[in-house]
This record gives sequence, structure tokens and C-alpha cells, in this order.
Amino acid sequence: MRKDTKEIASAKISEELHVRNLKALERWNLKPGDYVKQKHSGKVNGEDCEFYTEHIVSSINEYGRVFFKGSGCKSAWPTQIERITEHGV
Repeated sequence: MRKDTKEIASAKISEELHVRNLKALERWNLKPGDYVKQKHSGKVNGEDCEFYTEHIVSSINEYGRVFFKGSGCKSAWPTQIERITEHGV
């Protein structure tokens, strides 16, 4: 069992998430103008629910965060989206 401090554990988690996001960004090869879908889940009237929203990539910042066009600064990490070729946007 590791005895990392809270700060060390947090840094390790941040690094792992960063690596995963960079791999996803490379896998999807995203650029402005690409279409993506983002999965959402939650509860509606007490029942589990999943749905997808489609977006157009506006920009990608230096940390890999993907921003969407016309969405009031909505964004996602690359691990939370996937590139699509057929769309209804």
C-alpha cells in the first residue's frame, strides 16, 4: 500500500488524466471544424438516462481542452468526446 500524501496522489492523478487526454486528442486527430459527440448521463424522474450532444470544434487550447462553436464556451476533454463523420448538427 502506498503512503502518498494527498498532494502527491493528486499530482499523479492529474498527470494520468493529462496523458489520457493527449492520447485521445492524438487518436481523434481533432481540428477546428470537426464534428464530435459528447455523452451525457444522469437521472430523469429518478431513472438513469444517457444521451449525446453533437458539436463542432471551435478550438483546442494548449492543455488539450476542446471548445465548441456557438455553445457559450462549452467544452470537453478529449476523453469525453469522439469524432463523428455523420452528424445532425
